[in-house]
Amino acid sequence: MSVSGDQIRLVWLGLLLGGGVSVWSVLLSLPTTAQIVPLPPPTPSAPTPNNDSNDSSEQPADASLTPPNPLEMTEPDPLLPRPVVDRPLSPLELYFLRLGVEDLQRQGEAAYLAQQTTLAFEIWYRELRLRRVLGVQDEVTALGRVGEVAWRENRGTDTRIITNRLEVIEQEQQAIAPPDYSLLLSIAQGYEQMRALPLAVSLYDQLLAQARAERNSAVEQLVLTSLGQLHLAWFEYERAAIAYTDLLALARSRNDGMRELEYLQQLAYIYEQGKMPERAIPIQLELVQRYEALPLPLLLPPLK
Repeated sequence: MSVSGDQIRLVWLGLLLGGGVSVWSVLLSLPTTAQIVPLPPPTPSAPTPNNDSNDSSEQPADASLTPPNPLEMTEPDPLLPRPVVDRPLSPLELYFLRLGVEDLQRQGEAAYLAQQTTLAFEIWYRELRLRRVLGVQDEVTALGRVGEVAWRENRGTDTRIITNRLEVIEQEQQAIAPPDYSLLLSIAQGYEQMRALPLAVSLYDQLLAQARAERNSAVEQLVLTSLGQLHLAWFEYERAAIAYTDLLALARSRNDGMRELEYLQQLAYIYEQGKMPERAIPIQLELVQRYEALPLPLLLPPLK
């Protein structure tokens, strides 16, 4: 039994005063067991905002998790010479580097033929990184070759990476005067290989305008031929006809009879495939006249 200090004092006060309160009556009023006072139910607290900085849904992606660009060299390659001083590679060093790079190309091709596509691209990416050291023309040609395989294998990320690299090279070359037409044509052909049609056509159009402004008929002919073949491959007969019509005019300005005949044949084919009979008839009539003037008009019967 638990007795509080106040109850004890009350007993002694009753005994001293003799006020008629018996000790037993007081003792009987004391509790026989400890009284347990229940606690009030807890009141719900207001929710606190979630300030957990580790919540991945609220955090931007960590830039460090972005995979590195496989075309960028992050560490020295064993095939690269390590001269003591910073200097260009010597012709002999470039020669041995080229041998090693060409061997990498063959290794990648062997892995690809063995259906080890991922391994093939790992090897080719190393080749491409080293091609950059050998020169931009080497790199562009290799980018187009590997990019075509990436497109054929539906490797979208690889195709995008290689296309972006070609765009960077194009921008760098466009800033150089005079432009390297051969290199820019190679870049446009690389776009073609990866089926980046808008990029290829845009670059060809720029080259065509530049060549005409400079009266460079040789480059103009190359670009028009590439444009005509590109549009023809994509069944864009109207645009292909424009390119070959310009080529025909260029050949006539040079009195190049063989080229004229070639372009007339192409135009006849384009108009036939494009269902443009009103344009095809004059071309076919001119072809008949030319065939009749030949010593052996072997192609005349099919046209009549």
